[in-house]
Amino acid sequence: MNRIGIVKTKIPEQTDTMIDRIFDDGTKKVLHHPFVLFGRYHCTARKPKCPNCPIAKYCNYAKSLKVVEESP
Repeated sequence: MNRIGIVKTKIPEQTDTMIDRIFDDGTKKVLHHPFVLFGRYHCTARKPKCPNCPIAKYCNYAKSLKVVEESP
């Protein structure tokens, strides 16, 4: 969530608090597994696969690496 740019926090507890503010319970339930799998196979901790990422054009991290062009 931090890498993509959905939240900007320093510790997991802050991330949880921000996610609770942004998403309702139903949305969190729907998004949980897709985000876990996304982190496992695309946005890995040590070496994210930004050049092949399906959401790179929306991701702050990929933009910072200049993997995608930023929209004007």
